[in-house]
Amino acid sequence: VNLYQASRAFNYVLNTGKPIVKKGGIVLVRASLRDGFGRGIAEKRFSRAMKVMKSPQDFINKIKQGGCVAGEHRAYMVAKALKDARLGFIGQKAYTYSKGCPFLAFPTVKAARDFIKHTMGEEASIYEVSNALSVIISR
Repeated sequence: VNLYQASRAFNYVLNTGKPIVKKGGIVLVRASLRDGFGRGIAEKRFSRAMKVMKSPQDFINKIKQGGCVAGEHRAYMVAKALKDARLGFIGQKAYTYSKGCPFLAFPTVKAARDFIKHTMGEEASIYEVSNALSVIISR
């Protein structure tokens, strides 16, 4: 229902011992995002961190040097995932809430598939994980 929670899927797919996505690939999460980034203080901090993130590595270095508060930890995990893949959301509100952030945004699965084929080539492999938050992914 919000970017803060939906962004967890990136970590379950990418921040593993054996990621299933090739470096430079694309990971998209279909989510309603009806609550935007979320309403709590951690979600607001996550939103601010994502909107000012210029470089995933610079953000990671900043957190490693100075620590973080609740919410920034989620941005740290997203920054780690961004080092390996392009990340984004699919849903009618994806553009609205991804604006100013390092996320791709697509209104429909078809638009996302078209982008992937155009960007990665017609031979690109596309896999759909029905629920990355409750599925163990193994290759």
